[in-house]
Amino acid sequence: MSGIFGALTLMLLILVAVISTYYFAHMMERERDRLAVILAQSLADGIQRVSFSGRHHTRLLLEDTVKRNPDIRYIMVVNDQGKIIAHSNPDKNDAWIPRIKPAAVANGDKTQLKSAYRLEQSVHNEVSIITVTLNYRGGYGDQLKGVIQIGISDELTQQAIQQWITFIGLFILAVIFLAMGLIKQASARLGAPIKTLAYQFQSILRHAPMSIVIVDKQGHLVEASESFLKRFQLSNLRAGGKLNPYVKLTADNAQMCTEADKQVLEENKIVELELQLDDAGEKRSFLAIKFPMLHDKNKEVEQICTFAADITERRQAELALSHERSLLRSLIDSIPDVIFFKDPKGRYLGCNKAFEQFCNHTESNLIGKTDVDVFGARIGKEFREQDQIMLRSGVPCRNEEWVSYPDGCRVLMDTLKTPFLGADGEIIGLIGVSRDITDRKRAEEALEHSEQLFRQLAENIDEVFWLVDWITLQPLYISPAFERVWGSSLSAIHDNPRLRFEAIHLRDRERVETHFIGEAAKGDYDCEYTITRADGDTRLIHDRGFPIQDETGRVVRIAGIAEDITEQRRNQEKLEQAIKMAERANRMKADFLAMMSHEIRTPMNAILGMTELMEETSLSQQQKNYLNTQRRASEALLSLIDDILSLSRIEKESQEKTGEALSIYNNNELLGWVESLIAPQINSKGLTVYIQHDDSAPNIMRGRVGALRQILLNLASNAAKFTERGSVTLGATLNEARDTLTYWVADTGPGIPQDKIKHIFEAFTQVATYDTRKHGGTGLGLTIVKRLSEQIGGCIEVKSQEGKGSQFLLRLPWRDEMAVDEKTLGAHDQAQSTFAKTPAQPHKRHTDKTQPLRILLAEDSDDNAMLIKLFLSKEGYKIERARNGREAVALYQEIHPDLILMDLQMPVMDGLEAIRTIRQKECETPADADQKISSATPILALTAHAMNEDRIRCEKAGCDGYLTKPIRKQDLLKAISEQFETQAPNRPPS
Repeated sequence: MSGIFGALTLMLLILVAVISTYYFAHMMERERDRLAVILAQSLADGIQRVSFSGRHHTRLLLEDTVKRNPDIRYIMVVNDQGKIIAHSNPDKNDAWIPRIKPAAVANGDKTQLKSAYRLEQSVHNEVSIITVTLNYRGGYGDQLKGVIQIGISDELTQQAIQQWITFIGLFILAVIFLAMGLIKQASARLGAPIKTLAYQFQSILRHAPMSIVIVDKQGHLVEASESFLKRFQLSNLRAGGKLNPYVKLTADNAQMCTEADKQVLEENKIVELELQLDDAGEKRSFLAIKFPMLHDKNKEVEQICTFAADITERRQAELALSHERSLLRSLIDSIPDVIFFKDPKGRYLGCNKAFEQFCNHTESNLIGKTDVDVFGARIGKEFREQDQIMLRSGVPCRNEEWVSYPDGCRVLMDTLKTPFLGADGEIIGLIGVSRDITDRKRAEEALEHSEQLFRQLAENIDEVFWLVDWITLQPLYISPAFERVWGSSLSAIHDNPRLRFEAIHLRDRERVETHFIGEAAKGDYDCEYTITRADGDTRLIHDRGFPIQDETGRVVRIAGIAEDITEQRRNQEKLEQAIKMAERANRMKADFLAMMSHEIRTPMNAILGMTELMEETSLSQQQKNYLNTQRRASEALLSLIDDILSLSRIEKESQEKTGEALSIYNNNELLGWVESLIAPQINSKGLTVYIQHDDSAPNIMRGRVGALRQILLNLASNAAKFTERGSVTLGATLNEARDTLTYWVADTGPGIPQDKIKHIFEAFTQVATYDTRKHGGTGLGLTIVKRLSEQIGGCIEVKSQEGKGSQFLLRLPWRDEMAVDEKTLGAHDQAQSTFAKTPAQPHKRHTDKTQPLRILLAEDSDDNAMLIKLFLSKEGYKIERARNGREAVALYQEIHPDLILMDLQMPVMDGLEAIRTIRQKECETPADADQKISSATPILALTAHAMNEDRIRCEKAGCDGYLTKPIRKQDLLKAISEQFETQAPNRPPS
């Protein structure tokens, strides 16, 4: 440091010497110039005085002056025309003497004549010459006459100056030698850093990734980094002199940069601006920082340095960070938990919306406040103590505390407080999250109570509740019932976890273990197996299991219940046996009823038939009364049989879960059909029948029309039977909600007492015993109605007042899709209605009207055969009888009848087998073409079996019609006529 100080001191001395030398030389030259001018002016005055004497006198004056003044080397006078009129050296051999160009004077060159004098210095033969040029005037008006030029030697002055310079030079040389050591030492210390700084500056310009630009105050490029020159392709323009660094920018960006430079120059401060530049078609952001770099002696800015950095990624990161902050803020605000932030002194830094609601303060009002400011002294101090505990420990802590909302609602909050660390790892605040766990706490208490109840239940139920770890299959819990069911202690199964499986019978063990391992985790473990207890007793176990998953959905436990179903299975087997016996009894009952129906109907056919034939003869009134009594008794017996069979059929269908299929029917036809069947009863009593079909109820619909027909017929028959005067009304309606279809039958009869209504649907029950004696009946009609209504999904209701009449309502569930559009009904027209008795399609057999119809009668009963022959012979039919099915087939092949009446229950071959045989033979081609049958022979079944399945069997066998015994003459004749084109039977010629 001392060496540097010494060097600086010597340099200062040298600087003083140089300055003093300069000042001395300057003063000497000024004195010289002053004397030369004085001499020149004196000489000019003399020349002006002798100039009127002529050129010769002027030249003499000049020569004399030069001789007397050795310092004057020459004197020359030039007139205003530029011609030399006098010269101290008449030979003009001194070519080195400066000349004034005559043309310049002649042309009035003001640069040489306008001033009073001008000094010029030149060197000739190593002698410094001072040339003084001045104007001289004369004549009238002091007009310009010419120019005088005097050359004066400067040798003395130069010698003095040289001597002084020599002295100063020696002094400076001594100083230089004295300072060289110091300078060398200083340069060794300062030269390297300066070179290093220069190298580093150039290296920065060459390798800096950012753009660096240095411009002067005129806006010209002084220096720039390689990245700037390369980015804007200015490398080739750098050597071009004064370059505008913003030449490659857009007009807007260039203007922004220029204005920023101007602001730096004027305000001498740093200026920042952001530019949007196009880089290979991509918009990129640049941040430019401009600051003053060099100043002049007046502290004005000389140069401006600009640092420009590509901040596109930073801007994108800032945008992403802003988005993330916004997202985080939205997320925090959407969290229902209370979230807040504090500094170490307990002052709030922020919160979420839930906390604002909790403390009834906005976040802006909350910031800077403490818990005491927000919640009061008592609660605020408690909160602060919890904060300090966490801050002192430096680890998260949580606590439960009861707090109150501004509206007075008191809740239990689970608060987690965690330290918020700065970049240096120091705690700069805390973050708190509070969750309302009031419901959870209550749920936990309820769960704990539930668990206690469950444990009490598990320990007291007969089933074995078990819980095992799914990974290790170790039992976690086995209820005490295990000891009773398995016959082993609980400690034994904890000692041997496989004890539960080892007790399983060998034939079941592998199946159960495989099923448990494969299906328990899926929730499908459900199996039965037999175990052998420790006492040798065997028990049947029903075991079920279901998986328990953790929060990730992984199965961690299997829980289940093992039930001893030994006694249950035995009772089930007994029940199944009892059900089978009951079903067998029902079948036996049905078979018995069918047999009884057949056995009763067969003789009843002869009784009623003969009664009908006797009524056609001439009888006395007494005989007619006897026959009427016989007919009424027979019909009552048949009604009893029909009701019993109907009830048996309904019970059978309910047990077998079978029923009538849906079919399309016409509502008006249904009600009209019922009216037509009760008409004889109505007319005989003088009653009136009304039909009320509400427009809300569709006319054509789908339903179980068979059951519906029987229900309405039974209700209407009862109404007609018990009503002595007034009317019977049938109707149908659909409610406003369009979900219930109601049929009703109302009468003006005696009504039903309220205490009897609940009993009228019981089997074999009537309102009063006298009704049975007065009106007759079995008491099964309403029972059948109730059973049928339940079978088709409806219900039956009764409204009645004694002395005013009764109303029975059948309510059925309704859906709009059950209605059928008449336009789409198609083939379901009036001719095919369910309730219009449609004749079978007549057989296209040619019949000679002059010959009687040949009818084959297959009947094993002589009485029934005789009765049918009497019915038909009076009508002109020709009857051929067969006593069994085999004879009927043979006789059919022999006579080829026009019609066959086939009894179903006959010896040798029954009627159904005979029908199938005949139909099979009809399909065969006869050997004799003349005997070929033109069409199938119509067959009418005659049977005492009245069950619905009997009718179905007949249809499947190939029957064209079905008549139930006892057979009425008119029904038989009508069935025969329906099989042919002719409506009247053919009679023999008279």
